[in-house]
Parts: sequence; C-alpha cells; structure tokens
Amino acid sequence: METRTKPWKQGKSIFDYVKSNLDKDGFFIRGTLEDRAVVTGDSDVLLQPGAADAYLASNSQGEEAVGAVGNQIYQVLRAYAEDPTPENATMLYMGISSTPCILYYEPLVDALSEERIPQPLWELAREWMYEASSRETVKLAIVICGLYMLNEQDLSVNWQLKRDLLLLARCEEFTSFVIYALELSHQLEQKDLWDMLQHTSGWGKLCAMQAYDFSAPEDQAWLVIHGCELTIDYPAVSLMVFSRVNIPALLDEPHLEHIQFQGICHILLNYLAFLLGFQQLEAPEDGKLPVIDLFSVMKKLLKHAREYHTDLTDGAALINMVGGIRTMVEDECWDYLTMNQCHILISDMEALVFSQDWLPRIKANLLEEDGQVNLLVVQMAYALDLDIHRELWDLLKKDPKRTELYGFLLDTDDKRRFNRVMKFAREHADEYLQEEYVMEPLLQALGEHPGEGEDLLEEALTSIYDSCRNEALSVLDSWPDKNWSPRMRLALVKAREMSQHPLLKLRVDVLLKKRTLDFANFLDVIHEHQK
Repeated sequence: METRTKPWKQGKSIFDYVKSNLDKDGFFIRGTLEDRAVVTGDSDVLLQPGAADAYLASNSQGEEAVGAVGNQIYQVLRAYAEDPTPENATMLYMGISSTPCILYYEPLVDALSEERIPQPLWELAREWMYEASSRETVKLAIVICGLYMLNEQDLSVNWQLKRDLLLLARCEEFTSFVIYALELSHQLEQKDLWDMLQHTSGWGKLCAMQAYDFSAPEDQAWLVIHGCELTIDYPAVSLMVFSRVNIPALLDEPHLEHIQFQGICHILLNYLAFLLGFQQLEAPEDGKLPVIDLFSVMKKLLKHAREYHTDLTDGAALINMVGGIRTMVEDECWDYLTMNQCHILISDMEALVFSQDWLPRIKANLLEEDGQVNLLVVQMAYALDLDIHRELWDLLKKDPKRTELYGFLLDTDDKRRFNRVMKFAREHADEYLQEEYVMEPLLQALGEHPGEGEDLLEEALTSIYDSCRNEALSVLDSWPDKNWSPRMRLALVKAREMSQHPLLKLRVDVLLKKRTLDFANFLDVIHEHQK
C-alpha cells in the first residue's frame, strides 16, 4: 500500500508528536493530542489525557456489550491476519480508530493470548505504533506489542520496543496501556514505574502509583509528600496513600518537617472530599479499603498544626478541613465522626485559625509573583467570610480575562454587585469566546445560579470550541428546571449539529429529553457519528 493511501498516515504520527513535545526534563508539554478523541464530555473530567478512559473503565454498564465488541474486534483482526490486503488494513483501521480501546482490550487480550501473534498482524500493529495518527489505534498497537514481546526471543528487539513504549508513557493518554503491555510481557520493573511517576502529574501518575511498590521507607516518604500532587480531581487517591503508609504512626512522631505536615494535610483534605462524596462507605469484600480512625488522626494532626498554623497555606488547609467537617454536620452524616467529635474538631481548628489577623495578609497576596490570581488565598478569604469583593472586582476590571474570579464575584447576596458583574461578563463575552478555555470559569459560576445568564449559555453552546459547548451543557444539566425556552432549545439543536464528539451529541439529546444517558445509547450515537 502506498504511503499516501494509508489512512493512518493522514495526520502527524502520534509517536513522533509525543517525542517532539517532551521538554528538557522529559515532560510531555501538550495538554492534548492533535487527533480528536472518540469520547469527550465534561471538561473537568474527560478532556485531560487519560480521563476519558478512566471514565469509561469505571462505568459498569454494558459489560455484555463490551465483551461483544472485544469478540468482534478479535474476529476482524483474525480475518486481516488471514488476508492481509491493503483494503482490509484500511477497513480495520477505520473501525479501530473510532472505537475506544478501553472498551474491548481485556476480552481481546484473552482471545489473542491463546496463540502467537500472527506476523502480518504484528507488522501492521508495529507500523501503527510508530506512524498512526489516531490515539485509539496507537493504544491497540501498544497492547499487541505487549503480547508480542512475551514471545519475542530477540532481546535487542524487546529493548527497543520497551524504550519506545516508555516514551509513549510520558503522554498520560497512554500511560495505563504501557503499564498493561509491560505487565503482559513480564517486563515491567519498579524503575520503569518510578520514571513514570517523575514525568506525569494526572491520570498517568495515578496509574503508576497504583502499580508501584511503596514498601521502602524512602518511597513512602515520597508518597506522603507528593502522592496527592495531582492535576486531576481524584480524592480517592487518599485511600491509596492510607493503605501504603501508616499515617497515624507518622503523626505520633514528636516533630514533622513542614513539607511532611503539608503533605498529610493534603491527604486528609482529599480523604474528607472522598467521604463527603459517599453517604455510606461500605468496605469491599476483599477488605482493601483502609479503616481510619478519623477523629484520632485529626487530633494528632492538630498537635503539629500548633507549630505551622500561622503559615498562610497551612491556615487555608485548616479552614478547608473545617468546611468539610461542617458539611458532615449539616448533612447529619455520622458515619465517620460523631456529632460531638465534629464540634470538638471544628472548635479546635477554628481556635488556631482565628488566632491570626488574616485580612491584611490576604489582600497583600491576592496575586502570585507571576501575576496570576492566588486562588488558594481567595478561597481562604471566602471561607473566613472576609469581604474582598472590591479588591477582586478591581482585579477583573484591570484584566477581564481573569475569568477565574467570576465564581467568587457572583457569590454575593448583594443584587447590585451581582448585576454589575453579570453586565461586565456580557460586555466581554465575545472576547472570551475567541479563545478556547477563557469562558469556562464564568460558565462554571453560572452553574451555581440557576436561571441566570441564559444568553451567555446560548452563546457558549454555539461556540467554535467543543470544550466551551461542553461546559455549557454541564451547567444546563446541573440546573433543576429543564423546561428550556425556545431560544435555548434552538441553541441546543445548533450545539448538536456543531459537536465533533458523540458524547456531546448524546448529552444534548438527554437535555432535549430524546434519549437517556446509558451505554447502549452511547454506542448508538458513536455509530451515527461515524456515518
């Protein structure tokens, strides 16, 4: 097949793209790949590399459908191996590139592992790994590569393949698949996982942490300090840290280094966020969920907090913990702390926090050294009910693209202030829509104010960017009243036509009450999208 006729070469090689976009420290510096993902949806959840796969893997619906997809892919791969023509390669690629690999790779591996990988299939998979421009195709190639390496006797070939797989792992869209492939071939070493841990920060880092053996004291120390340093929202990471490190014993030490104290605060904040997401936490049958005496751990932490509570960052952590425990009280959730324990902890932490005069320091630190808004400080001010509205309003007027301020500025009972901020947002909406992510914080803020800013949402729905359109859909989905105005219904219809991704189309259908959000409908929309 001539190069120009190969559909997987219609676009830049993903392998080359990853390789050419590593910085001097070995980090993949692009937030996305150049191809379009088969699945996308909520920008906070699914747009980060590896997030869509994590979402689909956690969805328990459609297990029979997944097995059927895996069997279908297996049959098509076998057919190609028996008749490896260019036409069959093209047909195979078109199907593979438009189907999320995460949906079928396990049943496919079960079928393929019963025999040696046919040479024609291996040659095609190897070509795809280095030259394909579709992420789903590269993922399948990675999996097949793992199976091939299991039976390859040439050590130099395996060494080269492993080196290139580890390079792909730097892009977190592929990290979990590389780990899986190296496990299949029995070539995954702890140093490989450590390398991934040092060059990832999101879903890839999480996958590497789950696979890494943190039995050594120095590794546990690293996990306490850096384990929760993720660029993704995944509070359950705290459970993994608790299962690998004896945090209560660490807190029994007479002194903690400041960085250790901050690491444990980060772990506990994630743990509280995890608990607040579940009204009843049931331990799994295998008993892997760590059992934590939360009150004892928090009391031990407070002993160390007396040394560090005057630090602005540590004060913010303590007040955020107060917020989490107060939510437990408001929800009357006594599964983890009794009412009395909650009030004791709130009182003790507030005593430490309110012993300081924070307002002057907060006003002096609203901006980072690079001019970015210091969101941690702003959040602390609002948690302490300190009025910095005027200061934030001045910052927004000075730079209208500081849209992360809208959530705070609209959080007011003063109708005059609220209307003034909304008027400013409308005046700059066209400017915000010129860039992909500038308007998202404003849209997220509207999610807290049902019925407000419908005109802004209508504009966002018909944006040239799917990410902006998707955020607007999330806002509408969060509003309790789903009786849309004629203008909003028209905007939703246009949004469906403009959407480049199947899941966005399905979400529009759900809002228009034409479909339900389930696995079968998701597959239907994918097939419709491919036509």
